[in-house]
Amino acid sequence: DHLYAVIRLDDGVEHLIPNGEFMEDGILSIGPGEYVNVVVTATPEGVALSHLELKRMHRWVELVRVFDGDESIQVQLEMPVKAGYCANYRGVPVFIPYPHIDLTPGKHVEKLLGTMIEVKVLELDRDTNRVVASRKQALEQGRARFIAGLNCGDSVAGVVKNITDFGAFVDLGGTVGLLHNTQM
Repeated sequence: DHLYAVIRLDDGVEHLIPNGEFMEDGILSIGPGEYVNVVVTATPEGVALSHLELKRMHRWVELVRVFDGDESIQVQLEMPVKAGYCANYRGVPVFIPYPHIDLTPGKHVEKLLGTMIEVKVLELDRDTNRVVASRKQALEQGRARFIAGLNCGDSVAGVVKNITDFGAFVDLGGTVGLLHNTQM
């Protein structure tokens, strides 16, 4: 039960890195003789190596690419916090404001806690380690793609959500449409 991994650089100097930096799902992901990628960081005591900091740097590069490309990412929704929800993108904390958690304001999303959800990145600030995202925008984008992909005469399946005097509202996987009485 060693607490540190001994990393020998090309110049022969050995450094210690806590084993926790190499844990994945509670399992040590390295073994003797394996090559690992690390980043050199400055500390008050001198120089240190970090595998975790290198992973964080890679995550930020990914986040910038996603943000610039107007893409979505999968985050794990962790817990409600003041004014929103805290999520996690591969070790990077993500804040989702209450108005951006769902299409319907006030809808209960507690059932989503602990699950992976798709979000769009709204703001990035590496200096403050701040990432703000929106599930609402990701859902709207998915809805727009779905509607754009529909053609007249397409057959689609859905779930009846509500029945009224004039027809039924059918959920087509996140998009609700009206099936009028005259079309039933």
